[in-house]
Amino acid sequence: MNRLFTEGNLRATLEGARMKMVAEIENYDANKLLNTAEDTLVDYFVSNYQVAPLEIAERDEAVVQVEPTHVDARDLPDRHVLDPSHPVPVAGTLIRVRVPYKGDPTFFRLAGSVFSCAPTVTRQEVAGRSTSRV
Repeated sequence: MNRLFTEGNLRATLEGARMKMVAEIENYDANKLLNTAEDTLVDYFVSNYQVAPLEIAERDEAVVQVEPTHVDARDLPDRHVLDPSHPVPVAGTLIRVRVPYKGDPTFFRLAGSVFSCAPTVTRQEVAGRSTSRV
């Protein structure tokens, strides 16, 4: 499982894709550019470089599972563990929320322009066309 929005920068990723498109346009054969219909060129560049946003499903499509579990107290910020070399299982509750979505799951890993430096304890799993937050 991965943490949400921590493995890259959304702005840098989108800017990189834009720059790649601009470079292709600048290097496009001049004769081909002049002799190709504008709509054809637009369709070509849109199909190759358009970035579709994530579409999150409606609330009633989400599935919530609640189950008892054990967690390692070494991972809890409010627990003092005397011997951190061994797991310290404590009772906990696992709440899993599965939310269907459409789009590129890579966007769940990219941080937006504004974010907190505070660490998150939320983990995320992207499987198929749904994402789970644990």
